[in-house]
Amino acid sequence: MVEVSLSSLRGKWAQGIKPRHFTWILKDQIALCERLGGRGSNHRPVRRQEEIVWVLNSDFDLTISLIPGNHNLAAYKELGLAHRHWAINDNDDAALAFPRIYEQMGIALDDGKRMLMHRTTLDEVTAGFIGGFLIWGGYLHEPTETIVMAERLFSRQLGPKGRGIISDIAASDARKATSAS
Repeated sequence: MVEVSLSSLRGKWAQGIKPRHFTWILKDQIALCERLGGRGSNHRPVRRQEEIVWVLNSDFDLTISLIPGNHNLAAYKELGLAHRHWAINDNDDAALAFPRIYEQMGIALDDGKRMLMHRTTLDEVTAGFIGGFLIWGGYLHEPTETIVMAERLFSRQLGPKGRGIISDIAASDARKATSAS
C-alpha cells in the first residue's frame, strides 16, 4: 500500500483523527492512547497515518511506544514523528524495569516535552505502569490513592496485576531524584 504524502492532505484529512482511548495522564504533558492505527486484526495503515497526522498537529514533542515489538516505528520515522521505543513487557519485574523508563520520562518532562505514550491495549500492565509513574514522580504517594486514580483514568477496576505493579513501585526505593532548592 502506498501512503499519501502529508503535504497533499487538505480539509478534514489534514487534521487527522484522535487516537483511540486518548487520555491525559498529566494535562498538557503526558497523554496515553491505544496503538496508533489500532491493534492486531483491527490495525489499519490508513488509520495509523490519520492518527499520526493528528499527533503531528497536536504539538506533541515525542511519541513513546511501550509495545514490546517494533510495530509502527518505521511509519513514525517515514512520516517524521519524533519517537522513542521504551518497551514494557507483561512479565517485567516492575521494580527493576520500570524506573529506568520513568527516569527517561522525568528527563523529558524536565525538558518541557509533551509526550504521547501508547501500548497495544490499555490493559492491567499499562495501568500499573502509569500508576507506578505517578508514585515514582511524587504526584501521588500511597498505593491506595494511586489505584483509585488509575481506575478513574482507565475507567475500569484494576485487577491483581495492575495493583501489584503499583504496590511494587511504592514499596521500592525507586523515586524521582529531587534537587535541593
